[in-house]
Amino acid sequence: MEMLVCASCLGVVIAALALAAASDLASRIIPNGCVLAVALARVPVLAVAGNPGQTLAESVLGMATVLGFLLLSAVVSRAVTGSPGLGGGDLKLLAALGLWAGPVGGLALVGASCLIALAGRFACQRMREASSYAALHRGAPMPMAPAILLATLLALLAQHALG
Repeated sequence: MEMLVCASCLGVVIAALALAAASDLASRIIPNGCVLAVALARVPVLAVAGNPGQTLAESVLGMATVLGFLLLSAVVSRAVTGSPGLGGGDLKLLAALGLWAGPVGGLALVGASCLIALAGRFACQRMREASSYAALHRGAPMPMAPAILLATLLALLAQHALG
């Protein structure tokens, strides 16, 4: 039963992340409904967990750690560059994933998402330089949700392969 609940809830998370990625690419907006779906999908998993109190504490700590780290990063980035460097939707989505990944896994998702987004940005800039593609210009907001989706999928695949 626990395996079925977890698999179903992960399906909801992946669908919500895919919708968030599509919306972010189209309009640079991550719908709050997607964030809420990711967060609320954790509730049934916690309900069937063997030790729900400990699991709940780790989930809340994961969300708080990611949220605190990203808020601190945004404050530092704004002080240094004048821009927070991360949108509010990205911050909320990563914090919701912190509920699933815990503190260490949540920070790993943040790092992986940033690396994937930077690689995507670099690839887009190279494509722009090699062609007349001008949709991505320097300083434009970068959609992070696709990178968050990819980082989450890679983490799930790694977890499945290792365990």
